[in-house]
Amino acid sequence: MFVKIILFFFFLPTVIFAEQNVYVKYSECPEKVYQNQIFSITIKTTVLNENFASIYYKFTQGKRIKQLTFEPEREIIDEDGIVSAYDKFYFQAQTNSDLTIRLPKIKVYNKSSPKNNGLVGVLKPKILPVIELPKSKEFAKIIAEDINIYKVIADRYDKTRIMITMFIRAKYGDLSTIHFENPVISDQQKLKEKIHGDFRESEIKYYIVIPKYYDKFNFKYFNSKHKRFETISFEINVRNDTVVTAENLKPKEIDKNRKLKIILSLVGLVIFLSLFVYYMYNIFLVLASIFLLITIILILPKPSICVESGTPVRILPMNKSTIFKTIPNKQYFEKIAERNHYVKIRIPESKDGELSEGSEGWIKIKDICKE
Repeated sequence: MFVKIILFFFFLPTVIFAEQNVYVKYSECPEKVYQNQIFSITIKTTVLNENFASIYYKFTQGKRIKQLTFEPEREIIDEDGIVSAYDKFYFQAQTNSDLTIRLPKIKVYNKSSPKNNGLVGVLKPKILPVIELPKSKEFAKIIAEDINIYKVIADRYDKTRIMITMFIRAKYGDLSTIHFENPVISDQQKLKEKIHGDFRESEIKYYIVIPKYYDKFNFKYFNSKHKRFETISFEINVRNDTVVTAENLKPKEIDKNRKLKIILSLVGLVIFLSLFVYYMYNIFLVLASIFLLITIILILPKPSICVESGTPVRILPMNKSTIFKTIPNKQYFEKIAERNHYVKIRIPESKDGELSEGSEGWIKIKDICKE
């Protein structure tokens, strides 16, 4: 009985009411949060019969927050003979003009209790202030406990720019908010819409386009654990001098390579046919047939598609990717590849200069002519 009296007064400040054998209070709760921050609260629940498996929670009336976990991360701790469960739940503060969030009312239930439908305690809602971080061209709008750039690929983008692909890993951060305000960045986008993992550890592949004279890139994120801005820096080493996006091999160069392949295939065909006629070995006939098949494939025309006038041509198969050309008139183009809702086409050199130089790009499938 003496232990029960002590526990009642110890838990009294945060519990609206509690069943005789269950006592509930906040163990950890932040006094303030940052916009889009992922944070946790910890509830200390003491059950005198130590039957913690029967304890569960319901959350209501929360505002401007997103609940990320509904089952607790539980740690059982014995404190001088009093055993308690420390149950942790995760939330994310959402961006809002009020600059406040309201933690939900938390109802605590005990499955083994016959009273009040098992309700044994209620924690009142809390209003927390939301801190808006200062704007900065270096800030990538990421709030996390840790950020790691575990891989960087740099490629030539065009004559004056390079494309940097960053493989980013974050702990307890929301990578969907990433965005750079740096004016030197002319284009940026997630390369994959899906972010792998959950808020505990997530990964994303993100590209930026910057001037080619940069040999190092820096940006900042806000470390929610240490409550400070931290700088991420990495060296830039362009892996080759080939344009990997819009500008590609000129059609004339492609045609030259194609003619060379056809000539080599015909030479191989003639050689192995001659060897078959002279030696009458079937293996030479098989090899001649292979070269014949290769020659036919090379000679056959590539598939083409009709594209509507006014169709935008993008560098990458993504809606927010840079549009580097617009098809002026309804016409046919060589189809190179297809991915999701996009088709990659080859734009030949234009004699009148309307389409600039020969290049490759992506169009939406919906922009293909309706026959």
